[in-house]
Amino acid sequence: MRRWYEERPDRLEREVAELQKGEFSFERDEEYQRRTGLVLMSGTYTRAGHDPLELEVVYPDSFPYLRPEVFAQNLALDRHQNPYRHNLCLLDQATRAWRPSQSAAQLIAEQGPKLLDPAATGNPDALRAGEVPQGEPASRYFTPLMGTVVFIPEAFLDLPEEHQGGHMRLAVGQPEANERLLRGCLSVVEVPDEHGRKRNVADLPAPLAARFPHGSYQGSWVRLAELPSGGSADAAALLAAARQVEGYTAPQWQSAPGGGKLRITGVVFREEVGQGVYEDGWLFAVEAQAPLGKNAKGKPVVDRRSAGPGRYVVHGHRLTARDLTERIPTLRGLSEKTVALAGVGAMGGPLSFELARAQLGELRLLEHDIIDAGTVVRWPVGITAAGFHKLAVAESVLPPNWPFTAVRAFQHRIGMVPSPEEELDRPEHEVVSEFLEGASIYVDATAEFGVSHLMSGLADEAGIPQVYVWGAEGGWGGGVARIVPGETGCWMCLRKHIAGKTIVPPPYANTDLIQPRGCGAPTWTGSSFDALAIVAQAARVICGTLLHGRVGEAPPDVFICSQPPNDGLATAPVWTPYPLERHPECAYCAARS
Repeated sequence: MRRWYEERPDRLEREVAELQKGEFSFERDEEYQRRTGLVLMSGTYTRAGHDPLELEVVYPDSFPYLRPEVFAQNLALDRHQNPYRHNLCLLDQATRAWRPSQSAAQLIAEQGPKLLDPAATGNPDALRAGEVPQGEPASRYFTPLMGTVVFIPEAFLDLPEEHQGGHMRLAVGQPEANERLLRGCLSVVEVPDEHGRKRNVADLPAPLAARFPHGSYQGSWVRLAELPSGGSADAAALLAAARQVEGYTAPQWQSAPGGGKLRITGVVFREEVGQGVYEDGWLFAVEAQAPLGKNAKGKPVVDRRSAGPGRYVVHGHRLTARDLTERIPTLRGLSEKTVALAGVGAMGGPLSFELARAQLGELRLLEHDIIDAGTVVRWPVGITAAGFHKLAVAESVLPPNWPFTAVRAFQHRIGMVPSPEEELDRPEHEVVSEFLEGASIYVDATAEFGVSHLMSGLADEAGIPQVYVWGAEGGWGGGVARIVPGETGCWMCLRKHIAGKTIVPPPYANTDLIQPRGCGAPTWTGSSFDALAIVAQAARVICGTLLHGRVGEAPPDVFICSQPPNDGLATAPVWTPYPLERHPECAYCAARS
């Protein structure tokens, strides 16, 4: 990739010419270009009836595909200007807002007055009328240290404004590789009462308390009327602003588990989270001291003159049920549902992740198998999971990452009986009954005929809707079937329809099952991405059934996927839907009618 002006010298000539005529009086900074390789044009933009405005235009290497940046160092707008870098927001952030044929002079001439005229007249309504309907959260101007985060639960996003400061605690999750890089969750906010005693104004909700059980950090917090502007958007600026607040108490140094010391100051402030919508936001200024080594007693020795990573900013990330469903509004309501999923293999494993991402309320998993190294080509977690029970890995991965989904593991192999000398921890009927009790839907990804036969009957008796998921040999396709007791045919009807080809089964490779070396049983062949189309459709059917039921007259209940390769090349999945009607030869349905 060559510099744009080397590739297109004619375009450079056009940019320079247009910024040197009419309202523009700019010069190219040759020294800046020699030093950085970037083109910088600086000068004045003067419109009739207005004072000259000093601007700088910097062109990226990706110009003209991406826009130039326009800086106004001597201008301070309330909106649409970075208060620290001073670049102007002349266009929507999306790259499609920029036209590659447009020049920097055209950009300034067309968009500049939309910012400058309302700012000059003090007319915020006119400014908003012409802008993209989005908020400008001030916290985004502060760059956090990579890998750091403090999660902010709902209770700490609406603190009474009369509280100006106090103490706080941050709960900590799993130990991190570098303990001096702050990762935690705001868990306690305290304010002094009229007697000077600490009073807690908010607590950590139960799902998050379970996610962050490994101790806590102490700190101080203050409310700022506004974030500091001018200068640098860094931890020093936040600390300087915090120290100006009456009643601010400097936090204490505390030992970090990995060595060294930390002290933490939180600031809460009002910021625009949507166009014209303001809520509390949080930033944290962290001071860190690095350990030099250990003394004779084995304790870390800290050099107070050397701060290791020094001072850094940590963003407060809103972690609430509302915020997690903002991007998936059609799935609101799943938090009140329970899915009982049997089989956590090539289909059920990724499906469990999808249901947790969808913010399901409770996910019950029934499985008995251990992860073999060879299975990681089709399982959501790689060789770090080998040798562990699938359920143990699911329990260690899902709740920490999606804490609002409760995960319950049922470690059991249906049909397994003890020898006369052995005893089971629990009878099978108790395990299965607890697994299904109160479930909103039963999902079967076991690929086990006998298990599906048994569980379908139990779910029918309990009036529980069911979804069955399976793949075809070679990854050539698969199927998803929904059963709603009293509305559709049953599982046996499904089998009979497929056997009689009133529901045409998916195509499959004419190969035998394989038994990988060291594996205890044969298995089907097919890639993880072959299975993903079926997993995605299963997730849609599950969520749609949970939220809307079976809608319409004779809606499709069975979805057959066909994706056989063509001369070795992949083909797009083709889905054929079918209603699941009662089969005339089904003895189960006949007995119920």
